[in-house]
Amino acid sequence: MPKARKPDTDPCFLRLDQLPLFADDRDLARAIVGPNVEKVRHWLASLPTLEMNGLPKRHTVYGRYVPGVKQFYDRWYGLIPSVNAGAERELERPWSSPKSRRPRKVEAEETDEEILSRLDKPTPSRRPKR
Repeated sequence: MPKARKPDTDPCFLRLDQLPLFADDRDLARAIVGPNVEKVRHWLASLPTLEMNGLPKRHTVYGRYVPGVKQFYDRWYGLIPSVNAGAERELERPWSSPKSRRPRKVEAEETDEEILSRLDKPTPSRRPKR
């Protein structure tokens, strides 16, 4: 039976604090989800959705800003407060089902008198423009 890998001693495992200030997406994926190839592919495929929710965009020359990636996940899981605490919105997670629509505010029903008074008012005639 193969021995279990230990993240501290196994060179296949990466940690975010072991990465340089800017890193490429594959190294970030290995540090975030581990060395499993399928998980790395899934994380790489979810990058557009993660970027829409605040993951730092990739710099064309340097790569992705590692402290910003860590801050993104800390904010995602509520370890640090959101920047826009007043206008806070829940992060859209790619694996969750769509949010149900908020129930509409139900207006008070019109009384019979209000309906009749509305019907008694003359409607403006619409003539076609020439």
